[in-house]
Amino acid sequence: MKTKNLIIDQGDILLRRVSKLPAGFRKKREGGVLREGEVTGHAHKVENATVWDVLNQGIFVEVDNKGRLVHEEHGTFENIPVGIYQLDDQREYTAGDVRRVLD
Repeated sequence: MKTKNLIIDQGDILLRRVSKLPAGFRKKREGGVLREGEVTGHAHKVENATVWDVLNQGIFVEVDNKGRLVHEEHGTFENIPVGIYQLDDQREYTAGDVRRVLD
């Protein structure tokens, strides 16, 4: 597997590997929660990783060793490779429109 352009998707979220954590004010997000589900209330969260809110640049995940992406309905994505990932939304194309996937 190529890890340079690695993308991990689970339900309505997408983690895209980036080369480094961006500069700027960072706030550590406790509990590993990336996003609460809008429909079910189930959370996407990471284990064995640090989640950062970077001012004006979004949410980033720093995986040091065998990170896991967990969700009650989608199962677990095991062994996320070491690296930095940016959180993004899954998008879907429906009837001539592109919209964010809701989970």
